[in-house]
Order: sequence, then structure tokens, then C-alpha cells
Amino acid sequence: MNIIILRFSSGGDLILITGIIDKLLKKNLNVTLVVKKRFKEIFEGFKNLRIIEFEEHEEILGKEYDYAFDLQKNLRSFFMMRKIKAKRKFFANKRSIKRRIHLYFRFPLREKSFIKIFAEPFERVFQENFYLRPVLKSEKEFKGLPEKYILIAPFSSKPKKDLSHKVLKKILENESKDKICIIVGDKKSKEKKLPLINKNIIDIRGETSLRELFYVVKKSSYIITVDSMISHIASAYEKEGFVIFGPTTPLYGFYPYGDKLKVIHKKIPCSPCSLHGEGICLFNKKCYEINFNFKI
Repeated sequence: MNIIILRFSSGGDLILITGIIDKLLKKNLNVTLVVKKRFKEIFEGFKNLRIIEFEEHEEILGKEYDYAFDLQKNLRSFFMMRKIKAKRKFFANKRSIKRRIHLYFRFPLREKSFIKIFAEPFERVFQENFYLRPVLKSEKEFKGLPEKYILIAPFSSKPKKDLSHKVLKKILENESKDKICIIVGDKKSKEKKLPLINKNIIDIRGETSLRELFYVVKKSSYIITVDSMISHIASAYEKEGFVIFGPTTPLYGFYPYGDKLKVIHKKIPCSPCSLHGEGICLFNKKCYEINFNFKI
């Protein structure tokens, strides 16, 4: 059986479907995944998975598939699906309209995990459970790590989701007294100054590849992160910790799998103020003004 799956981005969403893809491969199916080039390494170690770079996707159009799954569900994937030859085609229901109605008008919305949203098309085909924990198989050693440390990920690809300076300072003051704290983030986040620096705070922002980041998360003893890809990496390794939602909400489905990572979300009138953390905060990030004196 030949299957093709479209999911171009983002890194966090691709991690969410790794458990689904792992189960498909264990069924000895021929699975092709279309992703953006920069996310290919997420799937290192997935034997027999054929990966097509989105930038070179023309090569899929001459093939024939039994099933095609559109998990991206945007204009680009819509036109691509029209060209793909498949006996049956399935589309993820990302609840885009419902989420926007809730965002702008606060109409009631039922909480639903994006893993479940991505799993549903496969459940219709195979009549099996595909709500599965993410699976990562491609860690690359990052040398020089201490034996035990807390991993803190206070920054996101969307600056609006970055922890406020005040809150991050409080967390670092509490945790770095008697523990080593490692700060992770991308190269762009390196431009932002930390509110506190001492001998127990190790800043490795911008120094890890994606697979090295997997390793750093896997070796950590505890996680504190904003709503970002780090939470899904941590859930793949069944790490304990906290995921802090501010301008976004777990209601939209981007919370991590399982219950080891506790979700913190302050429900105030202005939150959520965006679907993914877009825009600029006008209220000094009041959604992050939570009592962070939690015990680790």
C-alpha cells in the first residue's frame, strides 16, 4: 500500500505526527512524507520512510498512491492534492474557522489535541487508534553538558510568546540558587539579553542543531518552556515539567501529549490574543503574571 502525507511545517507540528508515521511504518506500508527541507532531520532514524522536500515536490506528481493525506490544509497543499493521483484523499480538520471565531468573539470551543486532529484521517482508514505519543529517533550528542540540569526554553519563534523579562528573572532566581539551568533557543533569540546571569546558568542558545537539541532535552532532568516545539520534544521523551501558555491557549490543541508536562495558563480577558503568537503585546504580557514559585 502506498501512502503520501503532506505536512510542510512547522517543526512542532511535524514532531506531533512522528508517532503516527512510526505506526504506519511498522505496518510495512510505503510511506512518503512531504516536508520543508529544514525539517527533514526530525525524521532521521525512521527506516523506510521516503521524504520529499517541499521545494522539490514535483517528483511526487507522476506517482500513484492508494491514500493521500493532507495534514497541512492550506492553499498550497490544496493545489498539490488536486494534482496527486490517489484512490482516496483525506484532509485533517484543523478547525481553522472555529478557532478564529473563538479568538475574535470568544464563542465556546471544545479543547482538542492537534495529535488527535492529525490522527483522525488515519483512524478512518485503518479503524485503529492513532492518537500516539511523538517518537524521536535521531538525537546527536551535544558535548559539555553537566550531569544534571533543568532545561529552560523561555523564547519562541514568535516573540509575543517569549516570557516577560520579569517572569524569566523570577524563574532564574528561584532555580539557579541550587541547580544548573541550561537556556535553549534559536540564533535569533540569542540577541535577547537574559535578565540574570550567574555560574549556574548556561546559555547555549543558537549553538545546537535540531538533533542536538533533541539530545539536550532528552538528558535534562526537568523542563520549563513556553508554548513551543520544545514542549513536544519533551513529551516524546516523557519529561516532566511545565508548559506556560500566555498569548496562546491550550484550547486550540497545541498542548503536549500526556500529563507529565503540566500546562499553566492564566485565563484573563485578553488571552488568547493570537492563534500562534503573532503580533505585539499591548498589555505588558499580563498573561504571564502567574505565581511561579512552583516546587521542582
